[in-house]
Amino acid sequence: MKARMKKIQLLLHRGEKQKFLQDLQLMGIVHFETYEQRLTSKIEELVSDREKLLKAKSLLPAGKNTILDAQYTQDALELADKILDLDHERDQNNNALEALGKELDILSPWGEFEGNYIEKLSEHGIHATFFVASKKAFQKFDFGKQAITVISEQRGIVHFVAFHDRDADLPFNKVSLPKKPWKQLAEEKARLEERKAEIGNTLGSLSSLEPLLQQALMKLNDEIIFHQTSSSFKKSGENTIHYIQGWIPENRLEDITEFLDKKSIAYILSEPAGNDDVPIILKNRRYPKIFESITNIFELPNYRELDLTPVIAVFYPIFFAYCLGDSGYGLIFVLLFGVGYFTFLRNNKVIAALGIMLGLFTMVIGIIKSGTMLGIPITTQRDIPFFDFFSRFVFIPETGDSPFNAFNVALILGIVQIIVGVVAATLRAWIYESFEASLSSIGKLFIIVSTVVLFLGSAQEVDIFLPYQDVAKYGLIAGVALVLLFNNIHLPIFKRIGTGVLPLYFIFTGLLGDTLSYIRLFALGISSGILGLVINNIGNQIMGGGIIGFIIGVIFLILGHGLNLFISGLGSFVHPLRLTFVEFYNNAGFKGGGISYKPFKKESLSIKQES
Repeated sequence: MKARMKKIQLLLHRGEKQKFLQDLQLMGIVHFETYEQRLTSKIEELVSDREKLLKAKSLLPAGKNTILDAQYTQDALELADKILDLDHERDQNNNALEALGKELDILSPWGEFEGNYIEKLSEHGIHATFFVASKKAFQKFDFGKQAITVISEQRGIVHFVAFHDRDADLPFNKVSLPKKPWKQLAEEKARLEERKAEIGNTLGSLSSLEPLLQQALMKLNDEIIFHQTSSSFKKSGENTIHYIQGWIPENRLEDITEFLDKKSIAYILSEPAGNDDVPIILKNRRYPKIFESITNIFELPNYRELDLTPVIAVFYPIFFAYCLGDSGYGLIFVLLFGVGYFTFLRNNKVIAALGIMLGLFTMVIGIIKSGTMLGIPITTQRDIPFFDFFSRFVFIPETGDSPFNAFNVALILGIVQIIVGVVAATLRAWIYESFEASLSSIGKLFIIVSTVVLFLGSAQEVDIFLPYQDVAKYGLIAGVALVLLFNNIHLPIFKRIGTGVLPLYFIFTGLLGDTLSYIRLFALGISSGILGLVINNIGNQIMGGGIIGFIIGVIFLILGHGLNLFISGLGSFVHPLRLTFVEFYNNAGFKGGGISYKPFKKESLSIKQES
């Protein structure tokens, strides 16, 4: 469901705007239509400061929020400058270390020597040239009377020096050595590494000041929003009257009108018009609310269509559990996200609750559909009382002649969701447009239901559908007629018939394609179960090899099921999303494009300083 919204237009005198906005920001009710492209010099300055703080905050290592150091609590921007300066110095330090490392690598094969010795030899007419050559090429070459000194040999590469009274002309690679001696370079490197450690320690000590940066960021965001809202007012007359449009939830109407009347502010309240971009507040009960995070992955519904979150809350966990298909994996999900609810996910309890719910569904459907627990088929282990008890609840076999095997049930689930989607499209058109606009969707519903009944009755000879074959035929004809006559109610009647042919084609081909897409539910569930069974078979064979084999086998089972759970869990999360956002949304006529409700309010937080 979505919260009902009211449009509000405010008219203010230029002189009262700033004080009024400051008071209104404290209330945090009105969602204003602002213009981000209107960047005043003040906003640009604030945005620049925010970027600086964000970068400085990202550079701090993770640390505990300890007592703030009085040396840096004066100004968060000064702290940010210090952090950025340290980061800049660290980059320069790392570049210098990299350059020194390369020079030391070049000098390493030649050992330690003083470069001025080579210069002194040159002053006396003795020149030294450094060469590298492969050992094979070096041994084959005839140096004659050339004075050669081999310095080192490493991995088939010979490093040698040729002494001569003029430039040596040898067919080997010359080496240009750094001017500084190895010892000096090593000392510089040690000094830079020491400074690198100091910078790291300094940034580590500053991590306790992260709350200061966070507080400053919140205040900057408040200021940016304030100035952005202030600059979004339109002007009339001689720049004396300023006005702006916004939105308020209908349940907060009394609060805002009381506030405006008290301030003697002129305002106009009205219902949203057809072309308004109304902000969206999803308003679902406790269980569907868990699945609002799934809705937000794609797009929010716009104000003139249904919120499909309650429907997603029914189908998505079933699809997830059908794909994962193992009751033991579901229990692991419940335990993992249950622990996370109070620990590592305590700041994101909606995700933790979603994981727990998906795990609970998997525990149930893992027995009903697959009858497996950590890859163990419970129907084949009836000699164990625990498995014998749960084997009574396996109603959907993976394969077999039963019309309700896993493959057929996957298709049935798909058809049911498609029909629910078309019903949602019908309701959307009826509620937000007109009954006449919904007739085309009603026709599509007749076509889908009638086609399914005819196929299962005439083609598959399913007894329950045989008495309804004549009704289905009439329903199919009526559906085709409704689509042709009402596919576009804004066109003349004869043009509608011509333009309705293509929608009819898409309905029939889409029904087949969309339904077959749900086979992925069956395929993923089968693959997950088979992998679990294979892991168990291999693990059991390894465990038969004595104590060491038992230990290795247990490790293999843990790692194997962990990997299978990760891969299968990822597929079980992604593929139902596709079925939801493609097949279901398409049949539900979902348009999306809704913008999230973001009231004009202060979000800055205070930091407690403990002594």
